[in-house]
Amino acid sequence: MKHGGDIYRNKIDTDMSVNCNPLGQVQEVISAVADSVKRAGEYPDILQERVRGTIADYTGLTPQNVYAGAGASELIMAAVRAVGAKKAFLFEPCFSGYEHVLEDSSCLIVRHILKEENGFAISSDDINAISNDIGLLIVSDPSSPSGKNTGDDLIKKILERAKDSGAAVILDESFYHMSDVFADDKCDRSEALLKEYDNLFIVRSMTKILAIPGIRAGYVLSSPSNISRLIRHLPEWNLPVVSEEAIIAGIKCMAGTDLIDRTIRVIKEEREYLYGVLEAARFSYVKSSAPYILFRGCEGLYEKMLTRGILIRDCSDLNGLSEGWYRIAVKSHEENQKFAAVLKEAINED
Repeated sequence: MKHGGDIYRNKIDTDMSVNCNPLGQVQEVISAVADSVKRAGEYPDILQERVRGTIADYTGLTPQNVYAGAGASELIMAAVRAVGAKKAFLFEPCFSGYEHVLEDSSCLIVRHILKEENGFAISSDDINAISNDIGLLIVSDPSSPSGKNTGDDLIKKILERAKDSGAAVILDESFYHMSDVFADDKCDRSEALLKEYDNLFIVRSMTKILAIPGIRAGYVLSSPSNISRLIRHLPEWNLPVVSEEAIIAGIKCMAGTDLIDRTIRVIKEEREYLYGVLEAARFSYVKSSAPYILFRGCEGLYEKMLTRGILIRDCSDLNGLSEGWYRIAVKSHEENQKFAAVLKEAINED
């Protein structure tokens, strides 16, 4: 299974493959994490009272609707196992981790390839392709690798379709707080959705918005009965104290400062800059609502950039894509300028 971020087996100057907040780490979060090391001699709270209470206050839910984990991937795996579906539906191309989890759970995958001419965005026609024998759907908003927001209307259509057939839905919102849809209304839709749909698990990553992928942190929202089932598929102390304090401090920053506004403003500005870079290289790209861009370049570009110390995500392993498809993160302006200079050099080497 491929992911971005493999800096350990490559000599990297700039990692454009990992999609974290271009503003970098938040000092309040780093300070809270550093201070939490004093608790290294203690077990974490097995009931997660503080962290669940903080998340509940932020989302308008109860602590019984919430559970935290060491990253979104852990929680997606636990949700898949809690549902126990025999057949799952994926809109592809999508995050390769879904396939990994489903195959590990011996779940048959039904693949529906989205149309390139629609920018790999989900449409009503795509939703109509969901068959009635599906036990689980996994959908992300915004999607990865395309960066398209799915939108509340289509999310509700997916949920209704799943509800009619008795299927559960895992809604992966790992990048939602850095997307254009959230920028427009700043509304946390989880409370309204969970009141209406008891077949829904909402999974959120904190590592992306806080730029701390090395500290695994995320949470899941669902009905109390679903949360109870999910907990049985996690270790008793699944949340390290460093992750607990990162989540609590991070949510306080998201709720009480202009972190999200500043983040989305930079993402929009730098995304436009990168569009110009790709256009100058005569590469086609998918208009994104997220802190990353899917584009079609020349074959062999991954290797050409890698030899120059720039790591990009080769997406040719994703269903629905082929050789020549890549994804880059929206980074700081300095990093994006470096990418632009190296890209120009790489495509002109012949």
